[in-house]
Amino acid sequence: LGSIQSMICDKGVENICEIAYVDSNSTDDSITIAETFKLVKIIKIDNQPCNAAIARNIGAQNTTGEYIIFLDGDMEFIPEFMTKIFNDNLVPIYDFVSGVVLDYFYDKNWIFKKKCYRTHSGRPLRQDQYENTVGGFFCIRRTQWEELNGMDIRFKNCEDLDFGLRMAHIGVPLLRKKELGIIHHTISYVNTFKILKDFIS
Repeated sequence: LGSIQSMICDKGVENICEIAYVDSNSTDDSITIAETFKLVKIIKIDNQPCNAAIARNIGAQNTTGEYIIFLDGDMEFIPEFMTKIFNDNLVPIYDFVSGVVLDYFYDKNWIFKKKCYRTHSGRPLRQDQYENTVGGFFCIRRTQWEELNGMDIRFKNCEDLDFGLRMAHIGVPLLRKKELGIIHHTISYVNTFKILKDFIS
């Protein structure tokens, strides 16, 4: 939230941007933290099942912009990336776009272990490329989002992969810009604790 609000304030576009934080019945102090950011609209999902697809759909329904940028809660936005996907008048250049993700891996006690680019080679991209996969960070024109009725809420996991494939099916694959878009802070995917937690879910 800090990385997003800082970017909006630095660009002086507080009057045309919305930040929607969707809280899926959290049990920690996430809402208290979100309340410290003046531009953030908090949307609580209470007393109902929730997954990332449901949360993203609700976030889109509670905003009004022509374009929507989705960002998972464990991601840090790189402000310089805005210049790669927006023109000088702050109008998005692409209908469906993302950037390179840099994973920061931690152990279960959140002690930093290593970092790695989320690309096939594990290194930065040399050029932009089109993909059928999406991930938790992307910018999309609202009309494209609404054409597919958002994400399929039946998916508890891989809802983003399904959405990317459906977008490609209508002829709009994701453009992956070669520049770094976000830093993703997460427990390592091969951590035994994480694998067990994901398996149980």
